[in-house]
Amino acid sequence: MISRRDFVSGAGSMLAVGCLSTSAMAVAGALDVGTVDLSSGLSRDKLQALVGQSFQVATPKSGVVVLQLVELRDYPMATGALATENFTLRFTGPASPRLSEGLYRLDHGSAGSALLRIERVRFTSTSALYRAQCSLFA
Repeated sequence: MISRRDFVSGAGSMLAVGCLSTSAMAVAGALDVGTVDLSSGLSRDKLQALVGQSFQVATPKSGVVVLQLVELRDYPMATGALATENFTLRFTGPASPRLSEGLYRLDHGSAGSALLRIERVRFTSTSALYRAQCSLFA
């Protein structure tokens, strides 16, 4: 889990990103993993480029847990709604230690870090499946 200070700082960054104009956040074409920089905010295109990549999640009790981003699934908004990017991220991880539901900082080796609320989906004896629901201003 992250500290309150990190949460407030990250939430402020997310709000600032949401207030940027669409043209400032537009990305032409698919992104390459090496060009993704999460410190400038999250977007569907950035996270799509990171599918198949591993993220480290530091936990106070269990140390570092490695999650792999395995899928990005789009959920478009109804016509006439505010322009948003709605999607779900799915991660796989080890069966143990298990992450509890909550807000975590996910660190990627080259792209940086992002704050995401992780939810449990399914556990087996060999792996765990988690998801993060995202709704971002486009």
